[in-house]
Amino acid sequence: MMQKYYKWIARISGSIFALFWLFIGVVSGFNDPLPMNWESIVMALLIGVSAVGVIIAWFRERLGGILLVIIGIAHSTFALISSGHNHLFAMMISGFPFLIVGVLFLLSSRKPKEKEQELD
Repeated sequence: MMQKYYKWIARISGSIFALFWLFIGVVSGFNDPLPMNWESIVMALLIGVSAVGVIIAWFRERLGGILLVIIGIAHSTFALISSGHNHLFAMMISGFPFLIVGVLFLLSSRKPKEKEQELD
């Protein structure tokens, strides 16, 4: 029963987070006149893969959930390396939401026990 709620919470929040990062990436791409460096290339790849991960998770919760957990860890690691200060805050802002959404998708993909199926 709870898997249905996990799925929809993960779908809605994952879509919001992915759209937020896509918006940030596009706006910063238009506003930054400098050529792309390695940090902006890595960030663009992470944002793109995050959006793809959310789309995949809409149709295949387990695969998308695994991908989003990996991407959440990658976002956090990149924030740890590239942030000048407030490392923990940067990690929580960039990677933590995708990590949580990935876990919610993984929880929604679990098969319910037989006893729970009888109650539905």
